Amino acid sequence: MQTQLKKILPLLIVLTGLTLTGAFTYGLSLVLPPLESNPVKSISLTETDPTPTPAPQDSKLDPDSITITPTPTPTTLSANDTKPTSQITPASTPIPTNPPTPTPTTPPTTTPAPTPRLKLTLQIDNDPPFNLELDSPKNHCQVLEAALAQGKLSSLNLKFFPSLSSYAVYQINGLGDTNQVWWTYSVNGQQPPYGCSQVMVNQGDVIHWTYAGPR
Repeated sequence: MQTQLKKILPLLIVLTGLTLTGAFTYGLSLVLPPLESNPVKSISLTETDPTPTPAPQDSKLDPDSITITPTPTPTTLSANDTKPTSQITPASTPIPTNPPTPTPTTPPTTTPAPTPRLKLTLQIDNDPPFNLELDSPKNHCQVLEAALAQGKLSSLNLKFFPSLSSYAVYQINGLGDTNQVWWTYSVNGQQPPYGCSQVMVNQGDVIHWTYAGPR
């Protein structure tokens, strides 16, 4: 029995002390007026500002909640304190270079090879033969006309015969008849079977015109 009392005794002492302390505190609350407290229950700051806007002097503060909202201070930029602005440098656009204008190339002018001049030997009846040069191929009637143009002959009388498809020689250097054909020709010693308009001359030909009529 004494052992159990020794175990319960400290617990009883603690309970008795707590009961006395509560009774004393309750008695003081009945005698003393309640103490005013002004606890700050909630302070909400959205941004730290060294200069908070003070509340008006005549406004009644709520002892339970005080909310301080900072007023943003406008930023003043001086001439030396400019706000950095990002500069966008436009990409350098390559300047198109005009392609060189192709110079029209003139094709080389092909000069035709000069036609070799025809060198002939011409004899009129019994007169001495002479050399004659022609620029282009000609027939034997045209050879006589070229000789007249170069002053190798003094006169020439030709008439065209449709039945022969050729000219006929009537007079050379005033020799002959205006109504009869007495002139014949040979080439390199041979007499052609065609009129002088149908036979072309060749390089180096020897042409002989002979008068066979009355003198």
